[in-house]
Amino acid sequence: MRRLSHTRQWVSVCCIDPERLDIFQTSNLHEEITEVRKKSWYILRVTGGFSLSLIFLLFLGNLQKNRWLDHKRALPKPILLHFPKATPLNELTKKLRRKRLIGSPGMFELWIKLTGQYSKFQAGNYRFEGSVSVRSLIRDFREGHVYHQPSLVLAVPEGATSSQIADKLGLVRSNLRKGFLRLRHDRVFLRALGVEGTSIEGFLYPATYRFYQKVPPVNVIIQGMVREFRKRLPQGYEQLAKKHGLNLGQAVTFASLIEKETGIDVERSMISEVIWKRLAKKMPLGIDASIIYGIKDYDGDIKTKHLRDITNPYNTRVHLGLPPTPICNPSTKSLNAVFTPSSHDIYYYVLIPNSGGRHHFSKTLAEHNKHVRKLVKSRINQKKDEG
Repeated sequence: MRRLSHTRQWVSVCCIDPERLDIFQTSNLHEEITEVRKKSWYILRVTGGFSLSLIFLLFLGNLQKNRWLDHKRALPKPILLHFPKATPLNELTKKLRRKRLIGSPGMFELWIKLTGQYSKFQAGNYRFEGSVSVRSLIRDFREGHVYHQPSLVLAVPEGATSSQIADKLGLVRSNLRKGFLRLRHDRVFLRALGVEGTSIEGFLYPATYRFYQKVPPVNVIIQGMVREFRKRLPQGYEQLAKKHGLNLGQAVTFASLIEKETGIDVERSMISEVIWKRLAKKMPLGIDASIIYGIKDYDGDIKTKHLRDITNPYNTRVHLGLPPTPICNPSTKSLNAVFTPSSHDIYYYVLIPNSGGRHHFSKTLAEHNKHVRKLVKSRINQKKDEG
């Protein structure tokens, strides 16, 4: 009986209730799942943080790369570079560094190797001016923007006249000068260019013109200069001129007077005001540069007879209003100044002695005459010193 009793007791101890077993197993499972979730969340946080850091670093790297590629280097003068065929990359890199077109040869060479662009570079002569960046250099080499020596370079300064331009062309070929002087008053040619009036003067924009392959005929040269004038003409200029009672030719004539009277930017609007004021009051403009333009074979000395010459249509001391045509080829600054006059109530101006071309502007004739006397006295003293 005891043995049986012990056996039953053992069975009762070792046999666990099935319901309690389920509870025990479920509790362990929850703990394991929770642990797995914690580990998974930790892994996600770590990998997510790493990914974000990587993306951020890539972004910064790309930003830095673009800054390097687009950084502009100012060139003090045009630079010519000869790039022969079969030049090794390291040799080209050395040349670029020697010419100060790049800052870091190692970075440049590494980038070209990484992007595999060198095989697309085109050999030839290159000319760089203004400013360059690594990106613009690569683009020029890839697209083959080779430099060709121009057959004609024509530099036209601000305020140059058509006669001066003709003389420059005559230094290249005499027939260019003759053809230019003939075409500048050819009404049929002018009309074809869209120039109303009797002269090409004023419509030849002051700039440097380069012509390649061969020296072009004179009509092509003039067409290029007039095309540049149209391109540089301020937007809506003809409509603005019309609002002020002027046609395009008259507005350009006005601008040419400003151009000849001053080379100082701050004075352009003041000269404009004086001209507008005098036109409104029907006063003679009295601009000697215009008188000189109308003197044939002017020798540099304006005389009293020139100031009184009524046969000179450009004599703005005796003829009211604007001269019949422009007297030079004005810059955009002078074209803009026509319709942006100052408002100082000034009617007169005269050179200030030894001032580098500056003028004194006056409201009254008495004040003006006082400064004229100063100028005359200064010139007399200067002649005495020279004598």
